[in-house]
Amino acid sequence: MASGPRSTARPGAGPGRGRARARKPVKRPPTPARKPPETVAPTTTTAWRFPRPPSGLTTRAIALAVVFLILTISYATSLRIYFHQSRQIATARAEITTRQQRIAELQGELARWNDAQYVKTQARDRLGWVIPGETGFRVIGPDGKPLGGGAEIGSGTKPLETSTDAWW
Repeated sequence: MASGPRSTARPGAGPGRGRARARKPVKRPPTPARKPPETVAPTTTTAWRFPRPPSGLTTRAIALAVVFLILTISYATSLRIYFHQSRQIATARAEITTRQQRIAELQGELARWNDAQYVKTQARDRLGWVIPGETGFRVIGPDGKPLGGGAEIGSGTKPLETSTDAWW
């Protein structure tokens, strides 16, 4: 034998490879001839089979419907939360606007009270005060209370009444 590289006449042949084995043909059993279906009345000995679903409703369609139902439920929950939060935000914004308007009104009233002429007018109307040198008049109604714009100034609290039959 000659030493050196072997000739590779066929694919897969190389050093360390043995001879290729011949393949044996696979024997298959003969297929029986099909008989036409017989129209025999069912007997009690036949096995019960579930009826096939109609061709329009397949397993794949049922699975798709279940997935669609699950997605709808999850999206509906998320949308419900979204709309609830939107209502809360709208309510908070309306409340903020109302409070800002109230703050503006109070700041305007505070600015009016910083005016000395406004304070004098309020003292005349509410308390019935007069400027020194003026003569003040108060009209009293038949019930004994003043008519018109003057408020009565009274003492804040009434003194406690003591009973005459006290032990002291």
